[in-house]
Order: sequence, then structure tokens, then C-alpha cells
Amino acid sequence: MRASEPLRVANLDVRGVQSLVLTVDFGRNGDVLDRADWCDALLVRKP
Repeated sequence: MRASEPLRVANLDVRGVQSLVLTVDFGRNGDVLDRADWCDALLVRKP
């Protein structure tokens, strides 16, 4: 994602999950000047 792109929502079924790992992989140029910012990501429980 880039700053100019709209918000993305991911609906995940995490029933029974004990842990959640957020992973970032290398960009096109390997690990040169890459950044990862989760931008205050939230997990919201469905009522």
C-alpha cells in the first residue's frame, strides 16, 4: 500500500487461533530503504 491508496479491510476468520503474526517481506529492491508501518492497524471483534 501507498499513502495515496484507499483503506483496505481484511475480514479474517480467526476462530481457534492462538496467535497472529504480521510479516513483512522484501520489496522489489531487496531490503534497501524498505519500511513497514502498520499504521495503527486494529483487530475488531465481530459482535
